[in-house]
Amino acid sequence: MATGKKIVPGKVPLSSGPRGFPTANTLESPQLNGVDYYDFRSSMLRARGGGVMPSKRLGRTQDPTVLVLTSLTGGSKHGYSLIKDIEQMSGVSYGPGTLYGVLARLEQEGLVEPLPSEDRRRPYRITATGARVLRERLETTAKVASIGLRRLGAMGA
Repeated sequence: MATGKKIVPGKVPLSSGPRGFPTANTLESPQLNGVDYYDFRSSMLRARGGGVMPSKRLGRTQDPTVLVLTSLTGGSKHGYSLIKDIEQMSGVSYGPGTLYGVLARLEQEGLVEPLPSEDRRRPYRITATGARVLRERLETTAKVASIGLRRLGAMGA
């Protein structure tokens, strides 16, 4: 593990993160012999099939917090129901580890609360605070989406 910001060609500089795990301390994508990995990958995929490949970077912007809270606006749900609803709503499939990590954090923040268990399943519901936070986030996202779509239209895209 690197201790400073020494840059080695072809390597992403590392620093020590939480609990000593290495983390990238750069926002740039990895370099392969001076070529940006994502540019290289995209050019290779286009060369094989032609056309423009959808960006994988944009797919990573799906925020599990927003998806979980949005799912819970449809009523209380347990883990499996949340996973299926999120998948149907967004096409994103989260595993139990991701989902329960998000639920634990949202519960800690007071945005969701567990309900009494009817069997071995533990349902959750969104709180009033969670609904307010979600509304603010969705309104901001809708505003940005509207501006982006309007600007794309002006570009002829």
